[in-house]
Amino acid sequence: MDVSALLRKLDDAIRPERLMATAWDLVNIPSPTGETEAVTACYADMYRKAGLDVHVSNTVPNAPNMAAYLAGNGDGRTLHFDGHADVIGRVDTLPDGSTNVVPIPHPDPRIENDVLYGRGAADMKGGLAIMLEAARCFAEVGFPFSGRLLFTTHGWHEAPLGYAQGVKALIADGH
Repeated sequence: MDVSALLRKLDDAIRPERLMATAWDLVNIPSPTGETEAVTACYADMYRKAGLDVHVSNTVPNAPNMAAYLAGNGDGRTLHFDGHADVIGRVDTLPDGSTNVVPIPHPDPRIENDVLYGRGAADMKGGLAIMLEAARCFAEVGFPFSGRLLFTTHGWHEAPLGYAQGVKALIADGH
């Protein structure tokens, strides 16, 4: 395998406008901790459209996990990329002692000088967009390695409510 040729193909496959559009779409979906169904559904659909094998599990309340696989040409190891789909929200304690997560008010998303500003842009929806762009590029040019790529997302990441419930569920589900 000519690694230099593969790297050139991957570099040519990167679409900055597609990457920005993905980040824009994700930032425009509210996803405070414990309320990540909509952003996970959108993100999973993007992986399906890229041709990956997608699994969504609802083992954690209101915060599904997603696992998307891209197979290589053998039974080698798995290279795993993971990110969280939730953003920090405000936690209100209700009169009955239960809690409610409320999105923190934030200005509408915007793009200025090719920089995306918006709720979760840096933590971590921009990173999720980069993961997806990598998956798209490898799906387009092929993943000529033994093994596979695994891309996962989870919720319940941001404290004071999230304490890795999503990651633990991904592991328990075999991802």
